[in-house]
Amino acid sequence: MSKPHNSDFIHITFMDLEHNHKILADNARFVTTFRKFNQSILNEIERAVVYRRCDAYTIRNLLQPLYPNQLFLTQDLSNAIQKIKHEKQITGSDTSQLLKFLLEQQKEEPMMFVQPLINVDSNRLCGIFWMTANQIILWSRYSDVVLHDNTSRTNKYNFPLSLFILVDNDGKSRLGAQAFLNDETQESYEWILQQTLDVTGIEPKVIITDMDPAMDVACQTTYSNAYHVHCIWHMAQNLPKRLKNKLGTTDFKEFIHDFWKTRNSLCVEVFEQRFQTLLNKFPNGNDYLHDPIYLTQHSWVRAFTSRVFTAGMQSTQRIESINSIIHKVVSSSSTMANVAEALDSRMQKEEMNKSFIAWKYQSTMYYQPFVVENFFSNINSIIQKYLFPQIVEEIHKQMCESVLYRCEMLDIEDAFKFDEDQLDQNEISENQAMTNVPKESIKEVWQIISYLVPNSYQHVIILNDGTHLCTCLLLVSHGIICRHYFKLMIENLNALFHILLMPTRWLQDDAWNQIDLISNKPFIGTSSKNLKSTSSFDPRIYPIPKHHNNIQEVEVRHHTQKKTSDGHVYNVNDIEDPIKRQGKGRPSIKRLKACNEQRGIDKASKENVYHEDDNSSGRKCRLCHKTGHYAPKCPNKENI
Repeated sequence: MSKPHNSDFIHITFMDLEHNHKILADNARFVTTFRKFNQSILNEIERAVVYRRCDAYTIRNLLQPLYPNQLFLTQDLSNAIQKIKHEKQITGSDTSQLLKFLLEQQKEEPMMFVQPLINVDSNRLCGIFWMTANQIILWSRYSDVVLHDNTSRTNKYNFPLSLFILVDNDGKSRLGAQAFLNDETQESYEWILQQTLDVTGIEPKVIITDMDPAMDVACQTTYSNAYHVHCIWHMAQNLPKRLKNKLGTTDFKEFIHDFWKTRNSLCVEVFEQRFQTLLNKFPNGNDYLHDPIYLTQHSWVRAFTSRVFTAGMQSTQRIESINSIIHKVVSSSSTMANVAEALDSRMQKEEMNKSFIAWKYQSTMYYQPFVVENFFSNINSIIQKYLFPQIVEEIHKQMCESVLYRCEMLDIEDAFKFDEDQLDQNEISENQAMTNVPKESIKEVWQIISYLVPNSYQHVIILNDGTHLCTCLLLVSHGIICRHYFKLMIENLNALFHILLMPTRWLQDDAWNQIDLISNKPFIGTSSKNLKSTSSFDPRIYPIPKHHNNIQEVEVRHHTQKKTSDGHVYNVNDIEDPIKRQGKGRPSIKRLKACNEQRGIDKASKENVYHEDDNSSGRKCRLCHKTGHYAPKCPNKENI
């Protein structure tokens, strides 16, 4: 080759047509031309990056089985991912991606609430709370019972994911609110609880949590009027950790049996007696049993929790189920934006499942037609019209079980007379129910006795306003009319039914718009009575008890828009990612030692080392009193 000075072109003077360098066999694999991705592979990568937010490692694992003959190098995947992100404008930090995702949703749904917590000095995200528009509506209807728990290992910053779970009118779990927290302290819990009040203005009537002391204090300060219930599953996990070593294995098994028997006491007097027996029988565990177990008795003893509406829940198991679903999608290496998208996908599936369940129960019959249609046909037509199918099914079960009981009427004066020395647990329950009701408001007192177990019975108190109280407390704790009252309706003309004897939370979505019309409907009896006999009852004489206020969605909407407009102005792209939070417990690796510290020796290097130090701890030879061998193989055995 040559290039003359007076020319801009390079001239080829001689060409050798034979190869004069070594040909590499791997050229066919690693040359850029053969490593290019075709359009179908690029489409799969784009789908994984845009919709799944997957990294190069995950994308390789997804594509390699689909394209076994294609070579997926990390640098090629990284280049393709970065090119797609640049074209789709998927740039910025994890925090900015999270905020952009949530704020885009907020533009489509003005009711949505997003509240980030940003450190002013470092401009880093310290926490974030958000509720979608649908979650705000769900909170306004079903926040009478709220479950809360944290789940870990959902993001690479080790921020706990805080979830609020509601139970809708079909008895299904629904995400009510969510937040990322910097830590699990009282201040963090108070912040997220206050956010729910700022968004909706509604304080839950009952909140179920684990036994976290920080959350207990936060509920007392922020949800001051809410009834706090402790999860019995978390309590069952804590008891072995705190008491098994103190009591021993044998005594601990006996203690667990007695403890749960004490916890399941339905009467306060019985609980006090059993708990005192527990203290006397197992004195080594009195410190933990007194504080915090006994001091928080109203949060876990069934004698107290059965007297508040909990929708039948005693634990946070609903949250644990959702946690398992979330952990199938995200991991400890996921970004916060990945978690937010996973939660959004979960909420969409909840809406789809609700529609499917509604269709399923409309096309299928689960109850026994003979009992329901012959005794409760009038009631059945009303509950099927206004209640969700899942709740209707639960009521049908109670109707069918009512045929297993008989009724006996008691004199009101005799019902108020008690001999405390001869009371059993059923009579103590009646005593507590009677003491909570004024005597002049009681119309009748009935005893409902089981045919199968004659010693098992409940008491039903009919009040003058048309309502009733049963000592089984199913209506109070579950919001469902019990089988004992349905049996009494067959036998007694004064036992009447109204749809609003049960909480309004079980009403269908369309029935909320007819709440005034429903409340003006008269009480009715069973199908064995003439409906005309109930038409003479004046609703003004028998006022309908409304268990929960119907929060108008319009009021919630205006309140939410005002709250979102009061937020701070910030540039989303300038907010930096949070610092990785150190979790609880010992670090996963030991600390690094300084140069002047003696480094430890692992066990493997110690196995074959013989030490002549007589002061070394461990077993020694009984002949020469040295370590490293025993008497049968002592080298000095002949000299001793």
